[in-house]
Amino acid sequence: MDLRGARFLSAALGVEEAELRRRFPPPDPLRRCHGKLPLSPDVREMLALAKTLVAKVPASNQPALISIPHLVCAVALSGGSYLGKVEAPDEPRALTLLANWIEESAQAPQSWRPYSPPPLLA
Repeated sequence: MDLRGARFLSAALGVEEAELRRRFPPPDPLRRCHGKLPLSPDVREMLALAKTLVAKVPASNQPALISIPHLVCAVALSGGSYLGKVEAPDEPRALTLLANWIEESAQAPQSWRPYSPPPLLA
């Protein structure tokens, strides 16, 4: 789980990021998947929910794209058994969080500055 996804999921579920990392450790070791990866019914349901969320709260720069915020919101709303004894947010709260995450994701990082070439030497 990347840092931004962990922060979003933590906010949606009211669970500390450290607890999420404990529950969902990264796979060890990472391996290349040759061929098609089979998806469980839970994952297919979560992806369908993410697609529905894109229609409700699209990203302004790519309105048809399922982004990290959409995936995280779908995971939180799905309330799967993999989340343990964590209560999923209600849909209005989840949509508000999603809209905020998309807005935040669309903004350039504070450290970003547009490129300006050095002045030409005479």
